[in-house]
Amino acid sequence: MNLNVLTIPADFTHAYMSVFKNAGYSDDILQVIWDGELEKIMDRNAMMSTADLLRVVDRGYRFGNIPHVGLVMGNQLNLTAHGMAGIAAMTQSVYIDALRIASRVCDAMFPALHLEVVEGEQDVRLVLTETTPLKPYSHFFAEVVFVSFYNILHYLLGEGEEPLRIKFAYAEPAHGNVYRRYFRCPLKFGAKQSAIVLSRQTASRPLALANKNMAQFAENQIFSAPQTVTTALQQQLRKILRQRYSGDFPSLEKMAHMLGTSGRTLRRQLKLDGTSYQNELDEVRKEIAINHLASSDISITDIANMLGFNDSAAFSRAFKKWTDLSPSQYRLQLAGKELPIVDTN
Repeated sequence: MNLNVLTIPADFTHAYMSVFKNAGYSDDILQVIWDGELEKIMDRNAMMSTADLLRVVDRGYRFGNIPHVGLVMGNQLNLTAHGMAGIAAMTQSVYIDALRIASRVCDAMFPALHLEVVEGEQDVRLVLTETTPLKPYSHFFAEVVFVSFYNILHYLLGEGEEPLRIKFAYAEPAHGNVYRRYFRCPLKFGAKQSAIVLSRQTASRPLALANKNMAQFAENQIFSAPQTVTTALQQQLRKILRQRYSGDFPSLEKMAHMLGTSGRTLRRQLKLDGTSYQNELDEVRKEIAINHLASSDISITDIANMLGFNDSAAFSRAFKKWTDLSPSQYRLQLAGKELPIVDTN
């Protein structure tokens, strides 16, 4: 794999930098870690190469002095932060299917790594391999992935469920003791391959939010053309919108300021990407609405207020435009119930 090909969304590097920012590092140190990559992150396409990312990771280790940064970062990447990918995973029938979906998303987002679900006679393994050498920071990427997946297991199956073991294909690092703060299951370093090992019983556990219709819808949103073709600018914008929803989404001008550009430039960049700020806002609103309708009993009125609509009627009109169903009809369909016949006479 060519390390200089732009394949990695800027969100990944922003999550990495947030570890140092949240730890209280000064702007001067953050700028040293960013270095020349800052311009690439703010580029219209906002994509980075593996080589770019490795340089940022390297400077983080040299100037940030957080040896377990991968563990901290992985702890931030929970299932609900992944938008439609998270919905697709949590609505699968059984846990192993959620792993398969999450693995496909990970492969697409970061092709330097490959995740594979391997079924054995006695266990099921989520195996992590490198498609291109990432040394000396192989441990960083394994930490990020495995802490994230470990937390997702608890989110889906409960805190009492544990892997049989987690194996790492490298020697125990100097901060190996910190691993025990993040993992409560047995750990093995110096293994032949990095893997989360599960019992077949755990892998076959049904998910509380299993919903065939919702899972199919979310998978179509992620993997079917043309929805999968989104630039990193769109990904970055949607991430900010997901984090800030509370009935008061930022205006285009305010969003542009947050991204370090002007409203005119942001509008032009989105137009070149074949979208608009309103389209991106509606995509996030739709995603959040579907998530709440599928996995909570929050009232339609409260969801409408949460998403900044003037009233539930306005929300219902928008939702019907997005899905061809009203919010109440959508909930009935997800529950497997027949939709009421509407008299149009």
